[in-house]
Amino acid sequence: MKKGYSTFNLGLSALSGVGESTEDPAFERALHYVYEHVDQFYNFKGLHEFKEKFHPTWSPRYLIYPNPANLPLVALAMIRADSGDDVISSYFWRRGHVGSLSPQNA
Repeated sequence: MKKGYSTFNLGLSALSGVGESTEDPAFERALHYVYEHVDQFYNFKGLHEFKEKFHPTWSPRYLIYPNPANLPLVALAMIRADSGDDVISSYFWRRGHVGSLSPQNA
């Protein structure tokens, strides 16, 4: 490589490959829907497509959680770990949907 590095880490591609089979549990299929269609909060699919341009060697990672009711909080924690604490609030700030949490009132 140009700078002498033989490898580098592109990080995770969250939700990629989750719930693609009709035999997968309903909550995994719901996560697949999020991956495919809900990009106004976080563009899971777009990020995966960007990383795919580098022809990475993907290695699976698994998430263990206590029950499906915890998945929204788990997803939020993963997004915050990847993008920072303000990723969700900044979405609402850009669209003017946050009242007392807007940057002017912070």
